[in-house]
Amino acid sequence: MPLLKRPIEPSSITRTVDGNIPNAIRNELEYVANSTQANLIRQLSSLSHYAEDMFRELFEEATSIYERTCNLNNKVDMLKDSVQQFDPNQVVVKLTDITKRKPYKSEYHTDQQICTKSTMPRSLAQMYSQCAKVPQLYKFDRFRDDGKPSITLYTNPDYFVQLWIESLQKNVSESSKKHDGKKVRRVSVPMLCNMW
Repeated sequence: MPLLKRPIEPSSITRTVDGNIPNAIRNELEYVANSTQANLIRQLSSLSHYAEDMFRELFEEATSIYERTCNLNNKVDMLKDSVQQFDPNQVVVKLTDITKRKPYKSEYHTDQQICTKSTMPRSLAQMYSQCAKVPQLYKFDRFRDDGKPSITLYTNPDYFVQLWIESLQKNVSESSKKHDGKKVRRVSVPMLCNMW
């Protein structure tokens, strides 16, 4: 099921709130036309709100790209200055020194926890705030034999992978126990190629 990042409301523009037209209305068609136009205006308002949100996100991304580009330009300028100041005639490099130097290794920065509440887009944060709260499963912790918190059964995304790995390890240990108990008996099989 796809996740709607920005649902436009109301989705049913011709439907009334309770599904019935009030008895006091004399002209039903005019009532439906007016309510449809009002819902269209609400949809346009919702659309303009999401457009503003999208442009805000674009602005924030463009600002971060601009800042990173400025940092790169500063690094390039510093490198350009150091290259221009370098005089190869003044520096004597021995051949033995070249082999003793360690090769250049750049730092590899790993991004972690990219999807957090602070980095979540506003539209997803709004949808996240409308979700049901996490149940109070900590109350069942005292009844568990394995000592793990009960909330991991509800919110741990690695639970099923860990369960699968545990079952594989259990199968491997059981099969190794079976093979340890049995003696391997070798049977000589006559070779058919020698019979020809």
